[in-house]
Amino acid sequence: MVTPQGASAADPSDLTPIEQLGKHLLFDVNLSTPPGVACAACHGPDVGFTGPDSAINAAGAVYPGAVHTRFGNRKPPAAAYAGDSPILHYDADAGTWIGGMFWDGRATGETLGDPLAEQAEGPFLNPLEQNNPEAKQVCIKVSHSGYANLFREVWGPQSLDFVKDVAGTYQRIARSIAAYERSPEVSAFTSKYDAYLNGSATLTGQEEDGLELFEGKAKCANCHVSQPTDAIPKPLFTDYSYDNLGIPKNPANPFYSMPPKWNPLGDAWIDYGLGAYLK
Repeated sequence: MVTPQGASAADPSDLTPIEQLGKHLLFDVNLSTPPGVACAACHGPDVGFTGPDSAINAAGAVYPGAVHTRFGNRKPPAAAYAGDSPILHYDADAGTWIGGMFWDGRATGETLGDPLAEQAEGPFLNPLEQNNPEAKQVCIKVSHSGYANLFREVWGPQSLDFVKDVAGTYQRIARSIAAYERSPEVSAFTSKYDAYLNGSATLTGQEEDGLELFEGKAKCANCHVSQPTDAIPKPLFTDYSYDNLGIPKNPANPFYSMPPKWNPLGDAWIDYGLGAYLK
């Protein structure tokens, strides 16, 4: 199983206490039912905090959960560089929805004021992912963990009171994970392109040609913003909007063959994304 020590070569002392706490939570294999599947099982540090199994990514692209015969219906998105997504809202000028988390925007951010923290609440309770029956069970597991004292240090002496304040405790768990995902260990901005933007690296001729196409004739940058703006000072190759690309079904996705309890439509299931959530 992945451990926190394997997350990065970065010095753990570079993390703030809440970031350290979030790291423990993200790599804790005991926070699933049955134990064994940490958040990092689908958000691996060696591959930009997305799905780490190349064989899975090349085929069905969706990952098994704590119950290994159950699969989600979408490939895990990257948890890195996700902290700037705004609260889901409709931009009338652009004529599109912007923000939120998950591929369908359902972690809107309206409840916690933070889409990234709301996303962190989801997989723990998803029967196709970490399969905990209720938030209280997650809180109990954290209270029995080796980092429970760090949790209280960060959030206060009564912050793990899962008897009186399940909702508050669960939110603090999610906010801690979001803090780690925003940390320089996860969102480092150390790519060659980052260095190119700040003037400390030079692109090769082929890379320059690719960037010219990306920002010009290919029109990739229309959605995948590649230059700093007032709104996005560090470009993340997204404008946080949603687009229907007309991608066909992936017949290798094991979700299509899941039992009716999890996929009542079987082969007829269609992923409507944001549209299904808004409906």
